[in-house]
Amino acid sequence: MSIDACFWLNNPAPDGDPMAEASDAGGVIAPPGSMDCIEAAFVLTARSDHLGVSCDYERLAALVSTDPSRWIGVAGIDPGTPSAMDDLARCLAMGMRGVCVSPADQNCRPTSDAFLEVMEWCAARGMPVWVQNPRLSEARSVLEFASPALLDEAARTIPELRMVVGDLGVVHLDELCCLIAKHPRVFAEISAIVRHARRAPRVLVEAMERGVMHKLLFGSGYPHVSPEAAIERLYGAGSFTGGVGVAGGGVAVPREQVRAIVERDTLELLGIDMIPEPRTPVGIGGAK
Repeated sequence: MSIDACFWLNNPAPDGDPMAEASDAGGVIAPPGSMDCIEAAFVLTARSDHLGVSCDYERLAALVSTDPSRWIGVAGIDPGTPSAMDDLARCLAMGMRGVCVSPADQNCRPTSDAFLEVMEWCAARGMPVWVQNPRLSEARSVLEFASPALLDEAARTIPELRMVVGDLGVVHLDELCCLIAKHPRVFAEISAIVRHARRAPRVLVEAMERGVMHKLLFGSGYPHVSPEAAIERLYGAGSFTGGVGVAGGGVAVPREQVRAIVERDTLELLGIDMIPEPRTPVGIGGAK
């Protein structure tokens, strides 16, 4: 089973944003057939009133309704807006199973009362929370609020909260590895590293050496990279050794650890009670 933990419905990243581009020529929408390698996907939307990024909840609900055994809706919520709590209730009523917040893009400190209130609301209802900042390279996005250390308070004070942190390897890798190591229900998804081939080996080796490979969830970051291409890149990054001073530092990640990321039961880890319909198996990167 392969579950995609980062599959974007809206593309919240601006055109030309280097954080949003695939490492090949500019991030192409996946061709037909390149989705066959995943059984289900968490479909994310992002919202930022601070940056003028809206979220179409009706469109998300409509997509999920086309195949509820495959698509899992994750609604973008801006904790800093007056309507945040009403938006949460509305999205829950529409069948959304998770929430996505973007503290840096939303200019919302993760230790603020507004942010923590959203976290508590989600935890009480068993809704996992994604933390993604797809416009982090924009001038008005607040880099300070992207620090994984600022999520520690929510994880400590709301122990039942399940959290999936994005931006892996983009900022403060040491902090993120420490965060997911110390909190059993906090994970990181890997879509940020499959977009950048040179970053991936270094991040995977760091995660392996820090003993947190089991806390990494597969995510493609579609439409920037298709699930099929993301899996191929992940296997390729794991086998890259390089040399002294090169990403990876001559260390290769065991293939079984890469396979474990691809085949991780993300649904169970995030408390999502659903059974995806079987898809036609596709061998990728040597996986059978």
